[in-house]
Amino acid sequence: MGEPQRGAEHYKDYCVVAMKRSGHHAFIEWLLSGLKEKYIFLCNLNYKDNIQRQVIVEKLQKNLSYKTNIESINSGIFFESLNRNDFTLIHNHEDALSEDYLYTNLIHPLNNKVIYRRNQRKIVFVRDPINLFASVLKRYDKRIEFVELNYQTLTSIWMDHAKFFLDNKRDDVVAVSYNMWVSSECYRSEISKLLDMENAPIPREMSQWGGGSSFSGYAKGQIHNFNLNRWEEFKNDEMFLSFFYGEDFFDAAKKYLMKVDGDNELVDALEALHKKANNIRNKDAILKIRDNKWNDAASALVDNKRVQAQAAKDSYSGKNYASSIEKINKSIKIDKNCAYYYFFKSIIFSKMGDYLEAENDVKKALSLTDSSYEFK
Repeated sequence: MGEPQRGAEHYKDYCVVAMKRSGHHAFIEWLLSGLKEKYIFLCNLNYKDNIQRQVIVEKLQKNLSYKTNIESINSGIFFESLNRNDFTLIHNHEDALSEDYLYTNLIHPLNNKVIYRRNQRKIVFVRDPINLFASVLKRYDKRIEFVELNYQTLTSIWMDHAKFFLDNKRDDVVAVSYNMWVSSECYRSEISKLLDMENAPIPREMSQWGGGSSFSGYAKGQIHNFNLNRWEEFKNDEMFLSFFYGEDFFDAAKKYLMKVDGDNELVDALEALHKKANNIRNKDAILKIRDNKWNDAASALVDNKRVQAQAAKDSYSGKNYASSIEKINKSIKIDKNCAYYYFFKSIIFSKMGDYLEAENDVKKALSLTDSSYEFK
């Protein structure tokens, strides 16, 4: 029989705004499985022109991350296919303020014309900050490249996204809670109606997008673990506690959790983390973390591997390579199995002209990860 013929006005455009490690890739897989029409998903599009508020699909064809159920499309003719008007377009944008992407235009890379935006569904996807920031820190340990940890940036973006869930005054924005989407079939049914899709079963297999879980990585066929208690691994970590020190963020997070946490377990956890952050012995160090004064924080938190690594990055940026080596060695002493620390150390040695040491550290990093990074 084939797919029913549909007028162009019936094809949709889904714009998903979320933070990295929010679980939104699983949500997008669920969304795709509930669409019965042809679709193209473009993964993590970013700004080209911040002034004109336009997003250009500009990545090289071989590097463009996308997924489609249209058999006639392959990477060789992908950009040309964006001119077609017979499919639904889905695109996500990560770690940015909502206004930056909810009301932008997608610009075609070949002809600089706006890609159609009919029937758009604007989606802001929000995860509870306790598990979100735990996942961010855990992911830090698994990346081969440097991950910037900026308290002000991360908390500001989360509060911006959460405002749509707490007080959404815009009819054109659908705010989706990760916690409720994971735990409630009724909630998924409501969201599916708002998004004009079928309520598909929640994905069992881990999505490949974003490298899988921060805690267990990704392997083909790996089953999702929607555990909401993994944050407990970080409950004594000063960098983690720094997220929950301030009153404004605490108030917004509590309001969010009061809506999504049926048994108040995460509300209780949030209050405990907030209290602990405000009464911790090294409170001054937490304030330094919040202000991105990593070298000052590192002096007080000699046993915090992530703080030492951030301080090493600051020293590196200031071209104080000896100090940078000293600090990253402290991180390695605390955790000998973190690939990033060896990778970053190799960069420092390379800058110092010690290429033999640099290559040795790259090899050590590669032995701890499945990364395909090549030393040059």
